[in-house]
Amino acid sequence: MAEDIDFKYPMKKACAWEINIFCKDIPHGHARVIRCLEEHLDHDDMSKECKDETVRDMNRMAKDYRLNWRLNHACESDINILCPTVCSSHGAQVCGGLVLQCLQEQQDNITSQACQDEVFYYELMEVTDFRNDVILAEACRSDVEQYCKDVEPGDGRIHVCLRFHRNKISERCRNEEMKLAAVEYRDIRLRPKLNKLCSEEKAVYCKDVKPGQARVIKCLMENMAQPNFGEDCKSELQEREGVMKTDYRFDVGVATNCASDVEQFCADARNKLRGNATVLKCLVTNFRSLTDQCQTEMSRAVRLALWDYTPGAALTAACDNDVATQCPRVRLHGPQVPGCNVAAILQSLYMVSAHPGCRVAPWVVQGARSKAGAVFTIGVVGRCLSKTLVEGKPLEPKCRDMVLVAAPKDARAYFDHPDSTNAIVQKIAELQQAAGLSAVLVNPNSRTGSTVTVTGWVALACIISLIVVIIGGSFMLYKRFIGADKPHTLHVKMGDA
Repeated sequence: MAEDIDFKYPMKKACAWEINIFCKDIPHGHARVIRCLEEHLDHDDMSKECKDETVRDMNRMAKDYRLNWRLNHACESDINILCPTVCSSHGAQVCGGLVLQCLQEQQDNITSQACQDEVFYYELMEVTDFRNDVILAEACRSDVEQYCKDVEPGDGRIHVCLRFHRNKISERCRNEEMKLAAVEYRDIRLRPKLNKLCSEEKAVYCKDVKPGQARVIKCLMENMAQPNFGEDCKSELQEREGVMKTDYRFDVGVATNCASDVEQFCADARNKLRGNATVLKCLVTNFRSLTDQCQTEMSRAVRLALWDYTPGAALTAACDNDVATQCPRVRLHGPQVPGCNVAAILQSLYMVSAHPGCRVAPWVVQGARSKAGAVFTIGVVGRCLSKTLVEGKPLEPKCRDMVLVAAPKDARAYFDHPDSTNAIVQKIAELQQAAGLSAVLVNPNSRTGSTVTVTGWVALACIISLIVVIIGGSFMLYKRFIGADKPHTLHVKMGDA
């Protein structure tokens, strides 16, 4: 480990001009000049020789945290507390990225701000060049050779290539790429494209939000429906959200607050996770048994998925038919194609996998946005399904459960309470059926299930009672008007004694 570039002669020689131009005012020691060169890697005036030597040095540091002087110095106490048994800090054992990975996994528990900053800088190195993640580089060595041999490392190009071939690469490589992708989703600064496209929206809507723990991205998503929100930023956020709706690990709030719930209720679903939202759907099914923290995060995640609804998405697919029948903003017109149902039509309109006949059929969507692939404006489906539930209209059971999960806690309690009006109506209906009565007391099939419907002689008795109440009330009002019931004092005049 060298804290001074003077001890790295090949790098000092290759970068002599760059050190004089970019880092002339930077004092030597504490790896400051080395960091200066790293920060100027993308500068147009940096020579290829210096750039190559600097990249080699970064790759070398990533092999063992002890070769990274700044990180090792800043994180010494946190490593001893959070990662004491991962790799010995003494002896000849090569840590091979284990301690660096441990620090990433324990990032929320790091107490030193200097250590937080160094871990974040290392993450920037990872997302830029796959070789800076030693564990991933080793796991994906053969996959890179097979699928990405013509791709030049740097600027995240190898990661893009591996994720493009995610269904072909090895299981071990896929798992490491998923881990890194989950790290990227925690901080918008680790997504350079998203960070650039949403720079104006960040300044307007999220200027006081601290980066990290996906706070900025969450803020941007909550403001996507604002009228002046940029289309480029919105499109990039929707792409990111699409990934979150298929894999819970990309949603920092769910992944962090639901870890124990996933282990308890959804271990089997986690083993079947292939971008098909199995864990998220399992958590929806077991929602009432989840911890309060997990319920809060799942409610937010499902609410966002319904708010920015995508036809055919794995998480919200249970509501596709209800959206088609209950939400009048979109009406489909076109030829009948065998095997081409409503969900498949919506999928084809959104340019995802669907029945071949649906892709070629001249379907017309009324009320949709004119932009290609955009079927619903943000918020339309969420409001429609919520209104449908409140009005007591029928929803498919799984869709109804999803809408309830998305509902605020107090609203959800109304529908879940065992003594709600719906439950009372059902109990009365069971009693009248046991007594051999047919729709005498209540009508359980009424469209408005949140009200009691009375029929027959009970309805007549209710009408008569209402008339009596009205007449009695009118008589009392009349008496009060003429003053007959006003209090008065009686005076009696007596004769002279």
